[in-house]
Order: sequence, then structure tokens, then C-alpha cells
Amino acid sequence: MRFIINADDYGLSRGITDKILDAFDHGALSGTSIIANGNAFDYAIAEYKKREGLRLSVHLNLVEGRPILPWNEVSMLTNDEGFFCHTFQALWWHYLKAASKERAIFREQIRKELTAQICRVQQCFDRAFKINIDSHLHYHLLPFVFEILIDLHHEFRFSYIRLPQERFFFIAENFHSLKNYVSLNPLKNGLLNFLSMRNRKLILENKIDTCAHFVGVLFSGKMTESVVRSALSKIRFPQDNDQICEILFHPGRALESEQGMRSAHYSPWRQTEFETLKSDSFQRFVKTLQN
Repeated sequence: MRFIINADDYGLSRGITDKILDAFDHGALSGTSIIANGNAFDYAIAEYKKREGLRLSVHLNLVEGRPILPWNEVSMLTNDEGFFCHTFQALWWHYLKAASKERAIFREQIRKELTAQICRVQQCFDRAFKINIDSHLHYHLLPFVFEILIDLHHEFRFSYIRLPQERFFFIAENFHSLKNYVSLNPLKNGLLNFLSMRNRKLILENKIDTCAHFVGVLFSGKMTESVVRSALSKIRFPQDNDQICEILFHPGRALESEQGMRSAHYSPWRQTEFETLKSDSFQRFVKTLQN
């Protein structure tokens, strides 16, 4: 079993990026996912190239900030100010209710923007660079977006696409853990599990690598060592196989001076996740998983 301890939102801002790098340099983090339209993209690429062993993925983004392409080329994805404007549900609903001609334009604009984001990352490396794919708030799991992604695979030959299919588990460690079960996270977990199961067939048909197990949706934004231990205790790991288990953290917390991002990026829980990754206890635990 191979374990990937991943951090999303790399390159979104300087503050977020520095926290992620610290969690790799002095903690248990093994991978991160870069946002091609992030404010600190160039800085994030330069710092990544200084390090060995840090796994990099492309964090496709259709929800936050401005697109890579001029806004008038992706006008169905943006508002009048040129910012992405659709929530996960709204993007799906917009596509479902659209007429066939509008759907075709919608799909083409998404395809062009995803291509631009992938190319921006790919162009920073040589031909040997392996393209791993995931997305901001898991937008890539939307059926029509995933179909576009599979089509793009024939052009880019992706090495890996994340499927956040997470087994439900229960932990009653404290008030915060109990409160999590009456939040939107369990509903999100159920929806992403359904979409992951649907899309896994396309993954297998196209022989793209993905994770057999995933941890990080049910307690998204509130990951601790206890949460990870509880989640993994519910998974049966076969002996001597090459399956992947991806564990997702969000240790990058934006600085107060970095304005204009989603409120989650300023959450104190991001500091908690950062401290978990750097703790001696969690690092020892991760080493036992890798042995």
C-alpha cells in the first residue's frame, strides 16, 4: 500500500504556500496540488523546484479567482468582473438545464480553461513530468467535467486522477468531532462517493491510476491524527499490493493581509492541520504506515 499525504491549494497565496512547504520540509506531508491561477503560482513553482521528493498535482480550479484565459473566452464560467462565479451545485444545474447548443459551448469553455491550467503547469517542467490531477472543491467529479477530463487524458496522458471515495467512519473524540456529523460534510461525503463510483469505471477503462482509498472529505478542514487513525481503522488493506491511499490535509492558512479569498482559507483549523502534520506523533504514525 502506498500512502500519499497531500495538501491542496499550493500556489493560491504566498502565506498558504509557505505553510505547505513547511509541512513538507519539517512534517509528514508528501505531496501537494498547485492552483495554476493562484496569486503565488510562480513563487510556488520556484520553491517546488528546490525540493526533491515532493509529489506535485494539478489542482484544477473552476470556482475561485480569475480564469487563466481572458474572461470573454470563458464568459459562461465567470461574472461581469471576470471571476469564477459558479458553486458546485450551480455549475451542475446550469449544465443540466441548458439547451443542447448552450451545453456544447459550456463544455468547450470548460475544456479550454482546463487545458490552459494544465498547460501552465506542464510548461514549467520537461517532458518527463507526470501529470497528476485533482481539483478545487472536487469540481472535476461533476459528470460532464469528468468526461471532458477523460477526453483531455488522450492529449496529456494523465498519470493519476483523484477519486475522493471515502468510507464512512464515526469518531466521538470531542464536541467538535460530534458537531461535524451535523454539518454538510456527511452529505458531501455521500455525494462524492456516488460520483467517484460512477467515474471509477471511466478511470479503469482508460487505465489511469487512482486511489483505492481516500481520507479527507468527511472531516474536510478539520483533519487531526485521531481522525486519520479512525478512518484508516475502517479500511482493510490487502498485504503486498500497490494500491494507493490518499490522505488530504489543508495546512495552508492565508495571511490576514491576503484578502479576497474564500473564508475557509483563513480558518484557525488550518493551523491545527498544519500542526498535526508537523507533530512528532503523527510523523511516527505515518512512518509505520509506510513500512
